[in-house]
Amino acid sequence: MRIRSVLTASAMAAAIIVGGAGGALAYKGDDTADPSAGAAEFGTCGIYAGVIEDNPVFGSGCAGGRLAWK
Repeated sequence: MRIRSVLTASAMAAAIIVGGAGGALAYKGDDTADPSAGAAEFGTCGIYAGVIEDNPVFGSGCAGGRLAWK
């Protein structure tokens, strides 16, 4: 059972890393005429997996926000 949990957690972690890298490469930023001012919105969702005291643990969550600067 432990090996199966570790393999599952490892596979999920690899999927998270590959998915995050793909999202970062696909992003095309918005250039502004005045580089000292701007605004941005961001959002992210993720999943995690692990083994704690011989028990598999899985979860997910999302976060987002806005930034503005002048």
